[in-house]
Amino acid sequence: MEVFLVGDGIDVAGVIEVALGATCVDVYDKISEVLQAGRDRFEVVGLPCCVEKLGAVWCGGELVVRPSAVGRTPWGDRVAWARSYHPSKVTTICLHNEKLYVTGGGDVYEIDKATGEELSKTATGTNPIFTAGFTPSGAYYYAGKSGHLTIAATTLALFTDWVTSTSIVNDTLLAVASRTGGVKIVDVLALGTVAEITVGHPVWAVTAIGSVVYAAVATGQIMKWDYLKEAEVGQLVHHREMAACIVHIPWQGDAADDVWVATASRDTTICTWHNTTLLAVLKGHTKAVLSVLPIYNEGHPRFVSGSCDGTIRTWDVTDLSDPVQIAVISTASRVIAIHALNASFVTGDSEGGLTYW
Repeated sequence: MEVFLVGDGIDVAGVIEVALGATCVDVYDKISEVLQAGRDRFEVVGLPCCVEKLGAVWCGGELVVRPSAVGRTPWGDRVAWARSYHPSKVTTICLHNEKLYVTGGGDVYEIDKATGEELSKTATGTNPIFTAGFTPSGAYYYAGKSGHLTIAATTLALFTDWVTSTSIVNDTLLAVASRTGGVKIVDVLALGTVAEITVGHPVWAVTAIGSVVYAAVATGQIMKWDYLKEAEVGQLVHHREMAACIVHIPWQGDAADDVWVATASRDTTICTWHNTTLLAVLKGHTKAVLSVLPIYNEGHPRFVSGSCDGTIRTWDVTDLSDPVQIAVISTASRVIAIHALNASFVTGDSEGGLTYW
C-alpha cells in the first residue's frame, strides 16, 4: 500500500490510502472521498508515481502536489528492493561490511545490501533465533529458544529458557536477557559471565546504557538496574503491556545521569522518556508495536516504527515531548524488525520478506 498524508495548510487532517501501483483514476476516487467530506484544498505529501503524473489538478477542489520536505527515503514510498527468503517470519536484521545478516527460523542469511541477492545461508540449530548482532570486534552472535548464546564458533549455555534480547554494553560486554527473569553481562572476548541481574519477571527486551540495564517485563514496566552497583535504580511506568523494544535516543547525548529513551509496546503505543519522566505517548498503531528506530538524517530527528498492524510509521521527534506522525506505509504483513541504513531502512516481516526502503 502507498499512503498519502492530507492536510489543510500545514496541519495534517487525514489520510488518503490507495493500493500500490494505483492509477490516476484510483487517486481521483480517493480525492473525491475527501472532497465529499467538505475539504476544498489539501496537499499530497510524498509524491507516489501516479500523483507525479497528475501535477496540479482541479477535481471539485484544488489539489496541490508537492515533494515531501524530508525526501522519499526513508520517509516516502520508494522501494529499492523487496525479497522473500524464508517461509517463517524475519526475526532480526543487522548490517556489517555492507552486507545484511538476517535471521528467519534457525537460519542466518547473508544478503547483498545493494541488490538484495542472497549470498549465503547457514543453518544454526537454534530455532527460532530471537536476537542477533555483531560484537564491537566484529564477531557475529545469535541466541534464541535454546537459552544459549553463540559468538562466532563458541556456544555459551547461559539460561535454561529463551534468550529474548541482547544489547552491547561496551567494547567487550554484552547484556543478555532471558524469559527466566535474569539478565547476564557477558564478556564477549573472555567468553564468560561477569555479572548477573535477577529481575524476578521474564525479561522480553533489554538495552544497556553505560552500566545501567533497562529490562522490559511482562507487566509493562521497564526496570533499570545498575549492574556495577548490583541494585535497581528506577522504573519507567506507563505501558499496560510488555515493551517489545527499548532504544536509546543517541542525538540527545549519552551521559549516564541524563538519558533519553523510547519504548515500543504491545499495548500499541510508543513512549519517549527523559530519565524516568514520561515525555510523550505516540499513538497511531492499532496492534502491538514490535520495533522503533531513531534516525537522525540531515538535521531531521525521526522515529520509524513497525507493528503487527502491518504499518510502518514515521514520526517527527524534533520535540520529544510533542512528536508528530508524518507518514504511514501499509504492508501486507506484520512488521517485525527494522534496521537503519544511513538515510534508508530495511524492514522484515511475518512472511519472511525483507524490504529496503
